[in-house]
Amino acid sequence: MGNDIKTIDIAMCTFRRESVVDTLNSLQQLELNDQWKVKIIVADNDIEPSAKERVLSINAQHIPIEYIHAPKQNISIARNACLDNATADWVAFIDDDEIADKYWLTNLISKAEETGADVVLGRVDASFIYPPYPNWVMSGGFYHTRPVINHGEIVTGYTCNVLLNNRNVYIASNRFELLLGKTGGEDTEFFHRLHDLGVQIVYAEEALVVEPVLPQRANLTWLRNRRFRAGQTHASLVLKNGLSYPKRASLMAVAFLKAFYCILSACFTFFKPDKWRANYLRGVLHIGVLYRAFGGEEIVLYGSSEQSEKGSSHNG
Repeated sequence: MGNDIKTIDIAMCTFRRESVVDTLNSLQQLELNDQWKVKIIVADNDIEPSAKERVLSINAQHIPIEYIHAPKQNISIARNACLDNATADWVAFIDDDEIADKYWLTNLISKAEETGADVVLGRVDASFIYPPYPNWVMSGGFYHTRPVINHGEIVTGYTCNVLLNNRNVYIASNRFELLLGKTGGEDTEFFHRLHDLGVQIVYAEEALVVEPVLPQRANLTWLRNRRFRAGQTHASLVLKNGLSYPKRASLMAVAFLKAFYCILSACFTFFKPDKWRANYLRGVLHIGVLYRAFGGEEIVLYGSSEQSEKGSSHNG
């Protein structure tokens, strides 16, 4: 890494989550290079500064913490506040309910240096620490987060585990879309936009954070809402520059056929609990595409009663 000082800001958005304390404590245990200057930025998205006391209670002798109040219950506002206050060469995002592996940041930086990429996505593994869980929840891989690879290329990303080169002019000048700050999909749209601008996105499998699955999320309804919203986001990205009527009709026809195939597959795999649910959820995603292409309104995920109880969700 040479003798040059590398500056890194670790950014985190929070909303009424006590787990932010565990996340911050895990960050205080990170292995750091002697030539790094690291700071943590926490943006509180609650109307009142409800997280301030717990954030500032952390023993921050290893990595200093900067608290920011970014109200309005709009996750894009909080994410943008992190970017606006980041002065470092690199910005790493992590969610307020995740636990960072001690080598998390080291592995993100190493992958960036190895590849020359300006965006590095890390791995998010689910942990099941509040048993009992249904067997299909633990065996289906539904709660892990991995990048989507399209024709050998990563075309979008997520903010629950990512490193950004803040010196890249496109990254430094772009912000998360405020209109998506309540519906979700703001991170998908942000990274899709960066990809379209020519920013390279790579994956560092070794850069691990772990996210506990709350019992309230260990059900098909929670997963269905996220898949449906993901389908809506995909349709919005396809439609954002306008589509001719024939192309819009083609999008809807393909989504319908894929949804029908997935639901049919769910029926044929009904006696395999994780398989039929996986097929069903893929079908729901395509139904989300179809619904949005027809002009349906996007569902609101942020600022809802669920978020108030459990905090901000990752994956936009």
